[in-house]
Amino acid sequence: MELQLTYAGKLLSTGGKSRPKHVHQVRKKFHPQLRHFWYSSPLMTISGEEYRDKRIRSLTNKHRLKCYEFVPLVDDSPEYLCSVDILLLRPPRQDKLRHTIFSDGDIDGQLNTLFDALSKPSDENQLKSIGKPDEDEIPFFCLVADDSLITKVSVSTGLMLEHVEGIDAKNAARALITVQVSWPAGQLGYARWA
Repeated sequence: MELQLTYAGKLLSTGGKSRPKHVHQVRKKFHPQLRHFWYSSPLMTISGEEYRDKRIRSLTNKHRLKCYEFVPLVDDSPEYLCSVDILLLRPPRQDKLRHTIFSDGDIDGQLNTLFDALSKPSDENQLKSIGKPDEDEIPFFCLVADDSLITKVSVSTGLMLEHVEGIDAKNAARALITVQVSWPAGQLGYARWA
């Protein structure tokens, strides 16, 4: 199964620092997209809406942290394979004629922020500065239970030619993330959700 997630906004590098509040702000941009996927994708309802809702309840019980009920599309079940292909657009620099993967700032730190935002927080300490979920964030949908479940990564960069409203250009980014979730040959992952 394939889906695309988009992001436009501030994308800070972790830079070796813990930035749980910023990571959660990015995570909040992916939540409504993933919620929409859960409720509108034919694959998610192939076994029926009742079955999908049972799966969501099961995941919220398994992935509860403080007052958050996380619903990862891919959890720690061994049959899931998850790959991401990221196109990261960043603003052009005045002193660079070419834009390369390493030309602007700390791309590995920005990617780390994206991977953390695609995942549920690893522990309750990461939720201390965040507060309670909004009403439409119960449950809270995320891509993976842990970013170690992403088994393949591809990254391309390019010039961001459209400014992100309200964001300082040096910290702005746009990302298109194509996600592939698959199961080993002969297994239908959605049929193994129970």
